[in-house]
Order: sequence, then C-alpha cells, then structure tokens
Amino acid sequence: MTFGAVDSGADLGSDPARSIDELERRLEVLLESVDMQSVEDLDDADEFPTELVAALDRLGVQRCYVPTQFGGLLDDYSSAGRIVRALSRVDVTLAVAHGKTFLGAVSAWVAGDERQRERLAQLICEGKQISWGLTERARGSDLLSGEVRADTAEMQVDSSRTGDEPDTAGFRLYGEKWLINNATRGHAVCVLARTRDGGTARGYSLFLVEKSELDTASFDTLPKEPTHGIRGADISGISFDGAFVPARTLVGPEGHGLEIVLKALQLTRTMCCYLSLGASDHALAMTARFARARVLYGRSLGDLPAARTVLVESFGGHLLAEALTVVASRSLHALPGEQSALAAASKYLVPSTVEKSLLDLRRLMGARSLVPGLGSDGTLYKVERDHRIVSLFDGNTVVNLNTIVSQFSVLLWKNTARSTQDEIDFRICTTIAEPLPALDLARLSLVPRRGLGLLANLESSVTALGCLLDREHDGQAYALRCAEVLVRTVERLSRQTRLLDRDPVEVPTAAFVAAEHLSACIAGAAAIQIYLNNPPIGPLWSDALWLQLALHTALDRIGVRSSVPIDSIDAGYSVLLDQLDHRSHPTIFDATASASVKQERVNT
Repeated sequence: MTFGAVDSGADLGSDPARSIDELERRLEVLLESVDMQSVEDLDDADEFPTELVAALDRLGVQRCYVPTQFGGLLDDYSSAGRIVRALSRVDVTLAVAHGKTFLGAVSAWVAGDERQRERLAQLICEGKQISWGLTERARGSDLLSGEVRADTAEMQVDSSRTGDEPDTAGFRLYGEKWLINNATRGHAVCVLARTRDGGTARGYSLFLVEKSELDTASFDTLPKEPTHGIRGADISGISFDGAFVPARTLVGPEGHGLEIVLKALQLTRTMCCYLSLGASDHALAMTARFARARVLYGRSLGDLPAARTVLVESFGGHLLAEALTVVASRSLHALPGEQSALAAASKYLVPSTVEKSLLDLRRLMGARSLVPGLGSDGTLYKVERDHRIVSLFDGNTVVNLNTIVSQFSVLLWKNTARSTQDEIDFRICTTIAEPLPALDLARLSLVPRRGLGLLANLESSVTALGCLLDREHDGQAYALRCAEVLVRTVERLSRQTRLLDRDPVEVPTAAFVAAEHLSACIAGAAAIQIYLNNPPIGPLWSDALWLQLALHTALDRIGVRSSVPIDSIDAGYSVLLDQLDHRSHPTIFDATASASVKQERVNT
C-alpha cells in the first residue's frame, strides 16, 4: 500500500541544497506541500513515510547530520536542530525516521578515526540510513548489563570492493539488539557490545557495522514492532550469530564504548528536545486556530477565560522548553564540559513539559482532537500520541534524572571557582547574536567539573533582573517573584540533598524529586539569562511577557502554583495568534526581531 504525501507540483529543485540557509528555504517549500491527510493515512496503515524520506534525501537534509569538514552542512549544532524541529512540526514520525541517522552516526563523530568518519559521511550523504544499536530485549536502558558480545576472532575476508588489504583480525558478534530505530531499513548500525566479561564500564566497545559487509547467514533483522505512537517508524531489531566484523570497525579504543556512548548521548539528548519543540509547535498552532474558530455561547472558545488560560499556559511551557533548548544547543559549542548535566536536565524537562501541554491541549479540544479532516493540520491526538516516545529515546526520564542525582555534589554542594573564560563562554551560550566557536567534541566531559553556569549565575542574574523590572507593574513583578522562588528553591535543594545517603543501594524517591525540581530551576535560569542578554525581539518581550509565562511553568514543575496576571494571559493569547498569522510556529524569537538580531541566525 502506498500513499502520496508530497505535492508533485511543488518547486523543490533537482539538486541537493549547498548551504544550510538554502536548505531551510527549500525545506519550508517541501513541508508546506505535504498532504496531512496522507500523513494520517500512513499512520493508520503503519506505513513507513518512504516518499517523504526520499524527498528529504533528494533535498540533502541528511547532510545536516554530517560535519562540514567531511562534506556535510553541520557547522553549528542548532542548524541540525532547526531542521529536526521543522520535520517534527509536520510529523514526529517523519522526524524520527529521518533524524535517527544523526543519532546512529554521532558516536563516530565523537570518537571515530578519520577513515570511519569519511566513510560514514559518504554513506549518509548518499542517503544511507544509520541506526544505533544500544538496547536489548531483557535489559532495556541498563547498558552495563548488555549481553550482546564481541569475541576476538581471525578470518580472511574479501575487501576487493574497497581496494583495502584483506582484514584477518576482528571480532564475532553474538546476540540481539531490540527496539532499534531503522534496524531493518538502515544500511549500517553502530553496535554496543561486550568485549570483556564482568559488566564493568571498560567491558564494552562500539562497532560501526555495515550490514552489506556481513555474511548473510550470520545476522538477521527482527520484525517491526507495532507501536502506539510513531506507527510508521521502523522500530525493529537485529540479531547476530557469529557475524565477523574487522578490527577497523571498532569505534574508539576497545573498552571505551560506554564512555563514548555517554558523551554521544549529550548531543542526542539535546537533539531530542527539538523533536518536542516541533510537536509543540504543531499542537499549539492546531489548538489556537481551533479556539479562535470554535464558537460557544456567542463567543469564540479562545474568548472564554478558562480555555484561554489553558492555551496560554501551554504556550508558556513551550517558551520555557525553547529557552532551555537554545541554551543547551549553544552550550555544546561554548561550554561542552557542562553538557552532561545540561543535556540530562533538558532531556527530562523539555519532553515532559511538552507532554503535559499536549495533554492539556487535547483535553481543551475534546473529541475533536480525534477527528481528522477538520483542518489542514491533521489530528492533535496523533501529535500527542507520537510525541510520547520522545521521553524514552536516548535515556528515559528515570535515566536522565539519575544522571542529575549522580551530579548533586558538583551542581549543588561545591562552590567551585569558575574561570574568566568560563564566564565569557557562558555569556556566549545565552546571547543569541554572539558567534559560536567551532564544535569541539573532544571537550565533552562525563562530569561538569566546575559546576553549571546557569546555577552558578542564578542569584546574580535575579539581582540584575530586579534592577531591570518594575515592581509596580503586575506582570513584571510576577516574573521577578517567580525568579526569586527559583533562587530559594536551589538553596533548599542544596540543603536537602546533602542529607541523602551518599551511596544508596537504590536511589530514593526524594532524590528523583530533587532532580526534577533542580531541572526546572535550570530551565528557569536559562529563560532569565536569555531575557537579560538579548535585546527585545517583538511584542513577547514587552513587560517581560514571555518570561512571565515561562517562569510560571518552571514554578509549576517544582509544585508551586501561582496565577499569571489576567492581563498577561490576554496579551499572551493575542501574541500567540499574531505569531501564527505571520509565521509557521510560536517562538520567543518573533519574526519582528530587531535588525541586529535578524542578521544572526537565531538558533531555535
């Protein structure tokens, strides 16, 4: 069964885009031509979006997953993020199906040798899909208990196709990787396998395996699993039975696989936030248009205070998520040593915040969230259902919170001196017009040794905010009160977490709750820094409107209920509708940005 999803009359060009700017322009044309009813039909039939993926490949979208030094378009991380967000804005399944190649390739960008990177770049630019084989059926997210193994072996293999000398030393892979995106459709898979008994951190290695180079009798792909969301995606698996892989497929040193994966996850977790932002873009647009058009009791649904409040509070969650994602993506360039904590906080906070917003919006639409054909946007139910998977990708909520718990000592307990360069780099992370340094993945660290800039600067930033905002203005005073609550919350968490068992057999519930609250404080701190370090960009910045809405969500995530001033709710609704009328998605960085900011690419 096949379905048409792209308007054949759209002028998409015949050659791949040569720059990120050209790609974004042409991608916008392509995505505007997508028939959303066909997308819904593909989902109903559990069909992979083959036609759409092929159109993206012809456009050269996959080159965003390849660094520029290897012939791709990836020179700032957020450029790939913007592309993934745009895809997710149309269909989360499409973004997951196509964007998985970035996740599969990132370990090689972190630790591969030049030969591996060049080969991988060639495959990706040709449109070959790459998957990431981490999880196993009985082990889930517990990578230290993985049973897929790689035994050292010697074998003569024919490498005449590449012109290389025959490889005799290598490994034989045994075992099964399961719930792997594009495991069946993918050309290659980056496999985490045990190379030493004992389950230690140095007992695992990574292998970049091209399935076409394996003996066909030594591996098999597993059937696609039926899923509740992203129904068309190839969520399947791969099994190995003595599959020989040459030593040259080893990514990084033997025994360093887990370390490489943990560093790679810092990039992929940040990228997952763009999936959430795209889904939130789609849902807010769909619900806002519905609220404006739906008439009840002689008024539009959006004119009813309760409905308007739900919509604007969801908009606030979206703005908080965007602020944190922007800072996290820029931090990969400017402060990569802090990314282990920032990526974990982002991967927990952003998808879970968007999940709550989507559920609230679906309740607001009621039964109409299930009905196709009411507009040109598809159904909100599909968006909400597809997005639920994002919390599970690349470390689920518990895994990310546990990462934060393990870093309480450096995040909350130690007052480590930060260097002048740290503060300069921190300013770059939060100032949109500042040029980004080149992405240097060698600077990634498993622990933020000098803490997190957002937390270290929170108190001083709130003091600066107090000097900027008018306490006599209801909305501005509300934003300032919210910011002051964040400072007190971090102080409370510092005291409370010191009382926890430092080496528990099982992490207590109180530690996870503290990590949840700390993540919300980190997100709030990101919003404050963006507000302080950037010029006003459109009406959302008037009277700190977007900051009010974002910090309301941050407080809600730490269990502090507060009410946004009614004038701010009304203003937020007006701005949301205005943004949707003149651009494709709601954002802090409105299209009416000042000229100085327009000249720089806004990294959203």
